[in-house]
Amino acid sequence: MIVRLYKVYCWPYRGSIWSYNDIILLLLTLRSPLAALLAYEKNWLDRVNATVRRSMQQVYIDVEAMADDISILENFEQEHSKDDFARLQHLTKLLVGAQVMAQKITSDFERYEKAVGEAGDKVPTYLSSAPKGKRLEALKTMKDRAESTQARLDEYETWLREKEDVIQQRLDNRISADSNPDEFDNWCSHVAAMDELIGTVKRILAKGEAPNGSSAVEEKRPVGSLAHRIKCLQ
Repeated sequence: MIVRLYKVYCWPYRGSIWSYNDIILLLLTLRSPLAALLAYEKNWLDRVNATVRRSMQQVYIDVEAMADDISILENFEQEHSKDDFARLQHLTKLLVGAQVMAQKITSDFERYEKAVGEAGDKVPTYLSSAPKGKRLEALKTMKDRAESTQARLDEYETWLREKEDVIQQRLDNRISADSNPDEFDNWCSHVAAMDELIGTVKRILAKGEAPNGSSAVEEKRPVGSLAHRIKCLQ
């Protein structure tokens, strides 16, 4: 072990004379950096967990809110890499192998390792072995679906305006639905399909509405948001 420690830490200074006591002293000085690194990691993990808890409790009403949380979680990813965990693991093994506060360091690292495993379920690329169903991936899927729904609503609103003009012209010319029943049935089918989509989205949005009073609900429906547009299409 001492030979390996010498190669790792002292070989760059091989022009100098390093004694056994020098190496032990060097190892002792590594305790503070390790403690600082673990403290930083704990702070990072706490922020990840707090963000994920808030996200899990939130009912998103527009794409922008999802995009904000996706950006936050992606920033967490950029702050760390798999190498961070490997370096801490390597440093811990060196100190434990040299019997430098082995029990405490082992205990601290085990707690950190467990927390990292839990964080890996939420921020995917931090650990390659993390299971599926992570929050970041779920948010991206939700965002894609919301954008798809908004695109369909755009098409539906355009279609409704066009059909309103056509219907008004036919009413002006005293033309009824009986003149073209196939076309009328097609319109009814399209409206029914969109009503089903709107009903589904409304039920999802209702989960985030206050049970009493409409003012809190209206505050959650800024003009242009998915919730506001669904309300206008009721």
